[in-house]
Amino acid sequence: MRLRPIFVALTLGITLLLSSGCAHNPPSNPSDPLEPINRAVFTFNNVVDNYTLKPVARAYDYVIPDVVQTGIGNFFSNLFYPKTIINNFLQGKPGEGASDVWRFLINTTLGIGGIFDPATQLGFKKHNEDFGQTLGSWGVGEGWYLMLPLLGPSTVRDSFSGYGVDWVYNPLTYAEIE
Repeated sequence: MRLRPIFVALTLGITLLLSSGCAHNPPSNPSDPLEPINRAVFTFNNVVDNYTLKPVARAYDYVIPDVVQTGIGNFFSNLFYPKTIINNFLQGKPGEGASDVWRFLINTTLGIGGIFDPATQLGFKKHNEDFGQTLGSWGVGEGWYLMLPLLGPSTVRDSFSGYGVDWVYNPLTYAEIE
């Protein structure tokens, strides 16, 4: 077992968790202090979206049948679902966390790696939790509005703490592609 990816992920996770204290509530002045940066990033995102992402998305919709698109979406949703499970427990929601464990196990086994979603038909509701929401449940303020390149709108808390720590839970983080 290679420890380097785990060490890097844990170090990043701890660093981001400690830096979450930098997330703060907006000042009493309601103006957006990051507005010039946010507008520039928004313009960049629009250009990338119009000339790259939309054409690729349209081609994907045209070429790939809906049933295959659903299977692909289900697979990746299931692949990243442990993040939701962990954050449910961190937020003090053991009932939802246990339900999500069953949902993940059912979809991974009966749903053939998550391609199909039999857990929904069996009554297991899908939840969507991330570390940004966990920090919010712990009382960490959202911070300022922040437009992220390619990812879109966020807050300081969600962009640095939420996305960063959730990266640690992402199984693709540890995949070695040679």
